[in-house]
Amino acid sequence: MAAVAGGAESCCCCAFSPGPAQCLAAAAADGRIRVWNTQSGSLRHEYVPSSHLSATCSCLSWAPPRRLRQEGPRKKKRRSEDEKGLEELDLLAIGTAVGSILLYSIVKGELQSKLGGGHDNKVNCVRWHQENECLYSCSDDKHIVEWSIPTGKVKCKWKAEKGSISCLCLSPDGKMLLSAGRGIKLWDLETKEVYRKFTGHATTVSSLVFATIRPPSDSQPFDGITGLYFLSGAMHDRLLNVWQVRSDGKDKNAVLSFTLTEEPIYVDLTSSGERED
Repeated sequence: MAAVAGGAESCCCCAFSPGPAQCLAAAAADGRIRVWNTQSGSLRHEYVPSSHLSATCSCLSWAPPRRLRQEGPRKKKRRSEDEKGLEELDLLAIGTAVGSILLYSIVKGELQSKLGGGHDNKVNCVRWHQENECLYSCSDDKHIVEWSIPTGKVKCKWKAEKGSISCLCLSPDGKMLLSAGRGIKLWDLETKEVYRKFTGHATTVSSLVFATIRPPSDSQPFDGITGLYFLSGAMHDRLLNVWQVRSDGKDKNAVLSFTLTEEPIYVDLTSSGERED
């Protein structure tokens, strides 16, 4: 991977883009948001929020690539290539220290909208739903907010913790939401009720990521919960914990822990797609 230069030493948060777009968005301590091409190392966009002095960026998240209309007939033999051309990376959600969320359009190179009225304190994490045009955010104000992107309004807001909520993660099927402070909760997004509680860590959880394990055979149905695992890491904690979501509810404690040489700052997973792996 090519190195990206300029402002890296003062970067306070960053996010890689989904899909084949190969971009890295980085927010600097001075409020500037820079978008880099990770292959060439070149700067694609730079955005300076007008309220950057009072609304420092606290987190970033890319929207799923949007589908574009394809004009003209499609050649069957080039279908895989054409499918790639139907997606365009655009929106970047920017959480701020004052509780607002900015939606920046990479395509237009300008601020598209500002989401306000949801939080009254620092936004710690923003996560996009893959399909239903919703955005989820959590804050030091102890609440989770579900936003409707088409309207820019709060769709639902609920108190999730007695203290700050540090991070969120959506399940692969988009029906469940993990939230964490020190403890970890799994929410049913339809009812907004807690489905499971997990012990968590002794310090504030800083990273959550889901991993779906396939059922043993194609004949065994997958209900979206059975075989669902996730990883968690925390501040000043060298343990990376693995949790299993079980239908019998016996899943309060981690099933496995990895001891690292340093605390995990960023965690991600990739799967080979092979059953034996």
